[in-house]
Amino acid sequence: MFWEYALGAFFISLIVLVAFLIPVINQFRDSLSKLNQTLDTVNRDLPQLMNNFTEVSKSLTVATEKVEKAVDGFSEIEKMITEQIKVPLKTIANIISTLLKLLTALVGRKKR
Repeated sequence: MFWEYALGAFFISLIVLVAFLIPVINQFRDSLSKLNQTLDTVNRDLPQLMNNFTEVSKSLTVATEKVEKAVDGFSEIEKMITEQIKVPLKTIANIISTLLKLLTALVGRKKR
């Protein structure tokens, strides 16, 4: 008799467990369906996104190369200007130095 009650309790527990698992399984199935839709969308849109990323990457590479060339050109211009201006500036500095010496000598004569 005990075994009959135990077996009955076991089957009732099993029925209750199945009753609680049915909504969980349905929710899991719905989640998998939504996940499948999301993956389909990603698979459909991903090639276009990759093409866009590739185009942007190529454009950035071209723009970077142009900027590097421009910077190199400005660097060369700066070097040329620096070299061209050194001699005249040194000449002007020497003239000013000579004028200062001359003025110092003239002021020294006037004081005597």
